[in-house]
Amino acid sequence: MNAPSNIVQILSNDQLREIFYQGQLDKLYQQCFSEPPYCEYFSPGKVWEIMTSYIKHGVFFISHDQAGQATGFVASIPLKDEPEVLALAKPFGFNEEEDWYAADLGVAKSARRQGLGSRLSLTMVDNTPAKHILLRTSKLNLASRQLNEAVGFRLVPGLTQVVRQERQNGKTEDDERIFLVYDKK
Repeated sequence: MNAPSNIVQILSNDQLREIFYQGQLDKLYQQCFSEPPYCEYFSPGKVWEIMTSYIKHGVFFISHDQAGQATGFVASIPLKDEPEVLALAKPFGFNEEEDWYAADLGVAKSARRQGLGSRLSLTMVDNTPAKHILLRTSKLNLASRQLNEAVGFRLVPGLTQVVRQERQNGKTEDDERIFLVYDKK
């Protein structure tokens, strides 16, 4: 299935570099994850590293508004490329050969509550070659959980993880994450 016209797949580092070094993606990523419940900090170098790994290993899409400004992003990678999550998921029946991990989803404040998050998520689902797609979100992120359940993800009871991450205030703190799964038929 082809992505809607304002959602494009990023296939190369050159394509990413054009958008990234205009400051769009770094700022958007920071905006999405600097807010509660995450309040996380990622350096521009770390954001670049994350996004280039999506291109190398998985599928990565970016949305743009009519002015050409990045408004959202979504990515998935093979579950085997996220070993810590794979180790947690294996006892729940997930495997490294058929299953993928929905690694990121973010939408600019100005584009929220307009269906873009759902469109990005469904674009990722449609373009991910997996039997199951597993995603992780903060236990406190009710908006993320509601969005993902609305597009067909369901909670994996008992599958949780505590993530340590640097916060905007410079402290490193724990955050409990829950997992949801999309079963592709």
